[in-house]
Parts: sequence; C-alpha cells; structure tokens
Amino acid sequence: MPNISSPASALTSHRTIWDILWSCIATLFACSWAAVHPNIPAPDKTWLSIALTRLELMMWTIIAPETTIFWAVRQWIGARELATKYKDKGWTTTHGYFLQMGGFMLFEGKEAKEVLSSERLEELSKDTRFTFPTITEKEIQDRSKRDALSKIFAVGQTSWFVLQVISRKAQGLETTQLELVTLGLAFFNGFMYYFWWSKPLDVRTTVPVLLPSVHLEVNDPLKHQDEPRRLAAGSVVDSTEPKDRRDDTDTTSGAVGFTGTGVLIILVHVTYRWPMKLKAGAAIFERILSMALGSDIKTKDRLQVHIFNGWKLNARQLSHVHLFVSCVGMMFGAIEVAGWNFLFPSHAEILLWRVSSLVMISVPFLSALEARLELVVTDSPSLANRARRGLFIFLQVLGTVVGWPLYAVARLALLVEAFAALRDLPPAALAVVQWTSFLPHV
Repeated sequence: MPNISSPASALTSHRTIWDILWSCIATLFACSWAAVHPNIPAPDKTWLSIALTRLELMMWTIIAPETTIFWAVRQWIGARELATKYKDKGWTTTHGYFLQMGGFMLFEGKEAKEVLSSERLEELSKDTRFTFPTITEKEIQDRSKRDALSKIFAVGQTSWFVLQVISRKAQGLETTQLELVTLGLAFFNGFMYYFWWSKPLDVRTTVPVLLPSVHLEVNDPLKHQDEPRRLAAGSVVDSTEPKDRRDDTDTTSGAVGFTGTGVLIILVHVTYRWPMKLKAGAAIFERILSMALGSDIKTKDRLQVHIFNGWKLNARQLSHVHLFVSCVGMMFGAIEVAGWNFLFPSHAEILLWRVSSLVMISVPFLSALEARLELVVTDSPSLANRARRGLFIFLQVLGTVVGWPLYAVARLALLVEAFAALRDLPPAALAVVQWTSFLPHV
C-alpha cells in the first residue's frame, strides 16, 4: 500500500492518496449536493429534516444518477410549457420551476391552505375574481441561495476535474478507478445544470396567493394520505374517475405500460411485497416511480410538494424522456467500461469491475430498447405489433425484476472497488500532469 506521507509526496512531480481523495470527494460533493436543486420544504420543517432530505437526494444522485436526470428533465419540460401557457402573464421558465417546486401557497385570509399546483392554477385562473401571481423573475431569483455566477463557478470546478483526467490520458499517466467513477458523475452533472439552470436553489419560503372566495373548494390532502402506498401497489389512477377522463394522454399509461393492465403492479407485489412484505423495497420503488410520475404523487402535508414533484408527462413524453435518460445511462456505463484494462490489486477485482461495468451499460441499453418499443406500440396498436408488445412486456419484467436491481448492485460494487483500489496504486497513478508540456515551444 502506498505510504500517504512518503518522501515522494513532497515532490511536486507526485501526488498523494490524500490529493486524489480530496479532488474526487470535492467533485462528488459538487455533483451530488451542490448541483441538485431540491423543492421547497414545508414551513415547519427543521434544519435537520431539510438536511436529511438533501442527503437522500445526494444518495440517489450517486447511486442512480439517471433518476435525478429523469426528475430534472420533467421539471424542465414543465417549466417551458408553463412559461408558454402563461406568457401573457409575464411568466418565464423560472416561474414554471418555482410553481413545480411548491413556490406558491394558497391562503384563505391569513391561513395557509395548500401549495398551488399547476392543475389548481389552471382552475383558479378561469375565475375572474382570482388575482394571478405577479411576482417577477428577478424577485424569484432573489430568493435563491445561488446565482448564475456561483453556478458557473461550480461547473468550472467540475470541468477542471474533467480536464485533469483527460490530460492524464494524453500524457500516458494512470487514472485511478475512483477518478473514473467521479468522471462519470461529472458527466451527469453537466446535464443536471443544463436542465436546472433557471431553477432557484435552496428556496425556503413561498409566495402567498389569495383565494378569491372562502367558498372555493380546497383540495383535501388527507384524502391522498394513502396515495404513495397505493402507488407502490400500482393503483396509480383512481378507479372512480370517469373513463372518458382517463385517455391515452395520461401519465399513467406510460408509467405502468401501454396496456394499462398493470404489469408493474404485479411485479411490485411479487418482488417487493410478497411473500416477505419488505416495506423498504416498496418504499424504494415508490421513490423511483415518483420521479417518473411527478404530480401524481401526493403527500400528507398540504403545505409542501412531493420531494420529486415535477411536471406530469403524457404517455408519449414519458416514453421520449425514458429513451433519452436510458441513452445517457449507456454513455455513463461506457465511461466505467473505459477502466477495463486498468491495473487492479487482484484478479478478482478485475473481474468485479468488468462484470459490473458491463451490467451498467447493458441495463440502460435494454431500457432504451424498451422505451423505443413503447413508442412503437403506442403509435401503432395494430395486430402486427403483437410480437413487439410481447417483447416490450418481457423487457419490462426483465428490467424491473432483474435489470435495475442488478444495476444498483453493480453501481455500489464499482463505488466500493474504486475506494478499495487506492490501497495499491501503480507509480504512474501518483504522477502529476506536466501542464507545461501542453504549451507550444518556440
């Protein structure tokens, strides 16, 4: 094992394990904590509760960054659609993000009733007595804890790390496994900042919006208190809703499959709840499902939105986002496959890395194929597509039961191995980049 405080560490031509750890951990923090833009918490949330929520988001970003990208894309689409819809009201994409993150609170007199949702806003905007929110984009951004300059600085920090990794390759120096894993997360970081660039960060207070009359019905959040549990069980759409309102443009048709028979509903019961009744498994599935469904997920607290609240996509939008995120996931897996011929302390660790990296590129590929088939069978429900339908259902079952759980295990295995490999690094991995070699010589 390399000596962290060896005499070689004093030389400017070498770096220590602490240097590698600090560089990677700082970048990981920037990608998983600073880059994630959470929704607004409830007014009575303590700092500890808010911090735990941020830690959960950080965990999801490190373990399954695709889920965070899925959430960010949904909010990006919603912000653009809201900005277009209420353009005559002076709304921008920032207003669209602010609404989705729970930025507007409905008041009846001095009493807070509920967070204003996009559906509720559309309903109230038809009432001539309703005063539409008139807050400006600048006023919203003033509530944000980070401006564009600080975001540019954070992106610059991540870009500097990427440049170092590329420069090491250009000079024939070894890159550590931990740096490769961090590079993959930095790749996702660019997408997160792109889709959330106009979203305010760490806003803690809401903008009051007065209800036009005390006689207006306010949605009772208590009737949704079992919604996450029902979603985990697959009951996404209320069966009492009239059939003519549940057309093929609803989000749920893309969430549980093109047939609406609830293939994933059965899988949840079999995989996560029966026979062991693992509440943790159901909770994890509910979290993943909430990143796709957005506003279909309700919370017990009427004064805040769901942690992954976002725009409610129709079936076709959901399939396109599914396809896009899967392609991004394949590129992420390709970065990890680049460590195929890296030096490892043992042969078993070489096999672990290679198998795990192959899983990380194969599962998103199958997911992309599933998304593409979903678009085909949705657009053309003819009998000629029966074979495609069968393949689509098979991929759904394979991905839910085997693929994504295996992907999570592979991701964790790479993270553990990335740190474990630091115990025995080759000398070339401790050499530093000679930046002067990139300067032109006269």
